[in-house]
Amino acid sequence: MRVRTLIASGLLFVACDDVAPPRGQWVVTLATDAPIPALGDRVLVEIYDDDGFACSSCRRAFGTADASRWPLSFGVAADSDARRIRARLFRAKTLSEDGTPQTSALIDVLAMLPADPAGVESVTLVLHTECFGIASDVEANTTCDPATKLLQAAPELREVMAPPAAGSWPPAAEKSCATPAPGNMACIPGGVFLLGDPDSPPQPDPLAATIPERLVKVPPFYLDMHEMTVGDFLTLQSQQPALVAPAVKGDDDAREMCAYDPSAIDPAAPLNCVGRDAAETYCQVQGKRLPTEAEWEYAASNGQYEDRYPWGSDDDICARAVVARSNLSLCRITDEGTLNEGPVAGGAAEDVDVWGVFDLGGNVSEWVADSFQGYGAGCWAGNGLLEGPRCADETGRFSVRGGNWDSAPISARSSLRASRDQSFSSRIGVRCALDSL
Repeated sequence: MRVRTLIASGLLFVACDDVAPPRGQWVVTLATDAPIPALGDRVLVEIYDDDGFACSSCRRAFGTADASRWPLSFGVAADSDARRIRARLFRAKTLSEDGTPQTSALIDVLAMLPADPAGVESVTLVLHTECFGIASDVEANTTCDPATKLLQAAPELREVMAPPAAGSWPPAAEKSCATPAPGNMACIPGGVFLLGDPDSPPQPDPLAATIPERLVKVPPFYLDMHEMTVGDFLTLQSQQPALVAPAVKGDDDAREMCAYDPSAIDPAAPLNCVGRDAAETYCQVQGKRLPTEAEWEYAASNGQYEDRYPWGSDDDICARAVVARSNLSLCRITDEGTLNEGPVAGGAAEDVDVWGVFDLGGNVSEWVADSFQGYGAGCWAGNGLLEGPRCADETGRFSVRGGNWDSAPISARSSLRASRDQSFSSRIGVRCALDSL
């Protein structure tokens, strides 16, 4: 029997084409334990008949960015040929032209409605975060079992008296640092977020694509509030005389914008022209380390807020961050005149995240701890939750994060990534992290 769906008064009805006496209905409560809207701001509900057919009108989409709206309720008119119900929680930015999500970063559940009710029967459909990234198979009539994370036959729904609340998934609970942050560092509370962004612009390097998104749990950690400066390095060098110095400012193209100039020291200048191994050493001699790629993006996107830029969503990037300030670059010309070329001592006051960490969007890009690999491959492969990931595969390239004085304004986006061999660049500097004990 082919079915059609009529939508009225916020309810989803399934009815036969033929005129028939009034029938019973199921009242479906749709609940989730996922943090909202971090893991999803849209739900697509579809009704299937015995052959797996879902007509174009047999679906209903809900905007669900407001966690207070959960759980949702809607009615489904009884139909013995249309008893399968599928719900998918995802982010609207992954929506395709046909109205379905084009991403594996979603929660997908398939279930059976009970036998036709004589009156009104209440049932509960739960979108479990434990099943994140595991797609249901409509043809095989299987869906994820949250207890095992394996596919099982679609279960028959029943009423759940105390469905989970949005955001109640235990790993999603924000966890603060164990102790106050050391001087000049900020505590970044731990939590979960989606690493990557399907909305980011295409990159010249296909491996730098910010898809597929990955569900990541980040433990609490401390992060330097400012990029390392020339003065910071000189202090370290006074304590560690054998410390390898950064490349010295010179007349050639590679060194022209290097900040370290022993003949004219500017202690506030952001330290650049530091190779990856040297950057790691500068952190280690302080008892710190380089942040992981996941930690860096979590801090830059303000955790579960997943902001486009460290400062939020304001697209006036030139006014916010030190980017595009090389010769004839877009952000050098202002109403007050032409800005100097190169990185800026002290950075940009408005390039700051919610925890008081500055210049994640620009000034100099920053080395992170991970070797570089495309999302979805190698260390980033698989589904489900990644806990405190760090990519250590030997790839010959290393991840670099954040925009810089020479990069296009779009480079200030929190999710964008790049790679380089371990050699120095005047565009790359150092910021250190520290575990929360």
